[in-house]
Amino acid sequence: MIVNMNSTPPFNDFVKKLEADQQCAAILFKFKQTYAININLLLFLLWFSASQHGRISKKEIGTLSLTVGHWHERVSLALRRVELKLASNKQLPSIREWIHNELEYANELEQKFLAEALNLKLRPRSVQQQLGDACYNLSLYCKHLKLHLNVKYKECSIYLLQFIFPSIDRATIVKNCNNALQSLANTSELGAQLLFDEL
Repeated sequence: MIVNMNSTPPFNDFVKKLEADQQCAAILFKFKQTYAININLLLFLLWFSASQHGRISKKEIGTLSLTVGHWHERVSLALRRVELKLASNKQLPSIREWIHNELEYANELEQKFLAEALNLKLRPRSVQQQLGDACYNLSLYCKHLKLHLNVKYKECSIYLLQFIFPSIDRATIVKNCNNALQSLANTSELGAQLLFDEL
């Protein structure tokens, strides 16, 4: 895959907008510490819905996972582990800064891989429909990972949805999110669940 590093896909702008919000940034940091989830892929699925591309399919999630899987494991996560190990070492500020910058660049490139992985089609949707699509995509990704969100991480997801869909009241967002995740919990295809606990 050839990626044009001189262009900025709308998805990258979407991530930067989330990172610029203090509370969203704290939530993204929490998700990044789990290792069980690829936060770039999760955000792409939310952007996918909010940009009126509709609901993701199982096949498309598989394509996205294959597209960034090796990069995420061997580059992004590897750099993150090094960054965490160096966090307590106050004697290597220049190396810590270099690792941090490399990790930021690795994440940006991963986001561009995701942005170019699918043949995106615009599907005009109302804001309410976009929210429903986003909740569906969240639940389908959890199902793909055989993952069950605990109360704290579900609340984090709801906050992200509130930020993405500011015109929709919290009660409606909570209802949509709970319904989507409940349908996931009721399916026999989920199999073994991984509880998303705090590290």
